[in-house]
Amino acid sequence: MTFTEAVKTCYTKKYAEFNGRASRSEFWWFFAFYALVNVVGYMIFAIATAVAAANDPYADAPVLAVIVMIALVLFDLATIVPYIAVAVRRLHDTGKAGTFYLLVLVPWVGGLIVLILCALEPNRGPNMYGPDPLDPSGQSLGLTNPYAQPYGQPAGQPYAGPTAGQPYGSAQPYSGPTANPYTAGTGQPQPYGTTAPTGQPAASPYSQPSAPQQPSDTPFATPTGQPPAAGSQPSAPQPTQDNGQQPYGFDFSKPEGYGSGNNN
Repeated sequence: MTFTEAVKTCYTKKYAEFNGRASRSEFWWFFAFYALVNVVGYMIFAIATAVAAANDPYADAPVLAVIVMIALVLFDLATIVPYIAVAVRRLHDTGKAGTFYLLVLVPWVGGLIVLILCALEPNRGPNMYGPDPLDPSGQSLGLTNPYAQPYGQPAGQPYAGPTAGQPYGSAQPYSGPTANPYTAGTGQPQPYGTTAPTGQPAASPYSQPSAPQQPSDTPFATPTGQPPAAGSQPSAPQPTQDNGQQPYGFDFSKPEGYGSGNNN
């Protein structure tokens, strides 16, 4: 960037632009212009004041010196914003945050430190603050400039736009259901209605277990000590064949009706 381009850019295109990057030529040409105007202005003021004092030590300040001083103050006020902006962009070009410019607040050495930082080698290619100001396409080192095309499109390639069903020309991150991660024999439940593994009942796990099946020739007997079910008829006692005795030791052949047939 030439001297004229640097001054024009900082005063018209990027007057208060603190984002992006600035090359060393842009910063140093503008700094040279700022310093040159101030040096020339103060020299004119000093010469005019000295000449007036030599002619009349008690005379007021000459009109030329007053005009020059007013012009320098207005110039500095108009230049302070673009100067800080180009310094911040120059720091961005070296990969540093713009807050490093606050080092100018350090007495005596702060401004010198900032100038040294602004003189450092820039980052080649794009960085987090924008593309390389000397190579906006980002192709000098074979790097893809993410700022040249939307969504990381390679430089020089037209943006094709989204394809059918695919936003931004990229594939959908969701590719549908994957294979069933269930491994047979682990006892894990089947997700989303998949078939049960071999050896697992297909019935609902919340149903009640059925009663054990009894052999076809064995009637279901009420457990010992349990009353018969409601509505069922108790079965009649079955006589035994133990020497003519009646059930439960009752002998109807005797008048008293008790005792077994073997009583003496």
